[in-house]
Amino acid sequence: MNNVNNKVGTGLITLIGTLISSAVFLSTAGLLFGLPGPFFVLFYTIEIPVSLINALTGVVIFSSIKIGG
Repeated sequence: MNNVNNKVGTGLITLIGTLISSAVFLSTAGLLFGLPGPFFVLFYTIEIPVSLINALTGVVIFSSIKIGG
């Protein structure tokens, strides 16, 4: 059960961190250079799927490090 909690925690922290980071990135890019589309469209179509992929990748890497270490 502890292993499942570690994976869920890793996935959530990675997901939340990526969402915050991408929101800051898009906001900064929008202020400095302008965005090629509306912020929310870019956030929903690009950043949310990327965050999910990043969370899954983080869980896989965390699991492989735990096995190897």
